[in-house]
Amino acid sequence: MAEVGDDNVWQRARLGIACVGGEQKWVERIVNGVRELLQKEPDVEVINFWIEWR
Repeated sequence: MAEVGDDNVWQRARLGIACVGGEQKWVERIVNGVRELLQKEPDVEVINFWIEWR
């Protein structure tokens, strides 16, 4: 996980998350777990979320 945009902007962050695995189902579980973790944080608002497969 890394901040990939909107750096140095007060109260805003754009995060990039990368996950590599041999099975798509496993990768989906990990990425969705991170999303759920962020959405449970009371001080965090997830505005947009997408998955790009390569």
